Amino acid sequence: MPPEQFDVAQVMAAVRQEQVGWQAGETTMTALPEQERRYRLGYVPGPGEPSLAAREQIAQALLARAPAAADYPRSFDLRSVGGQNFITPVKDQGSCGSCVAFGTIATVEGTLRFSRSDPNLAVDYSEAHLFYCHARAESRNCGNGWWVDSAMAAASAPIGRIVSPRSPDTMRSRRRTI
Repeated sequence: MPPEQFDVAQVMAAVRQEQVGWQAGETTMTALPEQERRYRLGYVPGPGEPSLAAREQIAQALLARAPAAADYPRSFDLRSVGGQNFITPVKDQGSCGSCVAFGTIATVEGTLRFSRSDPNLAVDYSEAHLFYCHARAESRNCGNGWWVDSAMAAASAPIGRIVSPRSPDTMRSRRRTI
């Protein structure tokens, strides 16, 4: 439902009806004015970019062509692997459509903890660096968000690109864009 029509009671009723195993309720997000919620919802397609509906159709077509994953579990949750939680704490993006940067960094951090078999590994990469340097280079900002494939490509770059905000590449890009 569009943000301006958001009704927590409707969401709660739908969750109960579907018996999906979780509960909905008021949060700090639902208490925000409509414009603030829009900023936190992220991506707005730019000129020449596919709409969200078109991106969904592309994703469905790619999924349909994907090979069967018979050897993989039906689901895998890093919050509970052998009774251990490999996910880093939730962070608040504030009134900026940077949710993709936060989700991407959480994915990288959780995957690193899991791959090292250390749910307490001290890792805290910079969502701000990923968003304000890499997304900005694609003309993305707090008002129009970013897309997952671009964020994951940036996060997959050599590790110093998201870890060190003072790398030579970053400093050069800051001097050009500020």
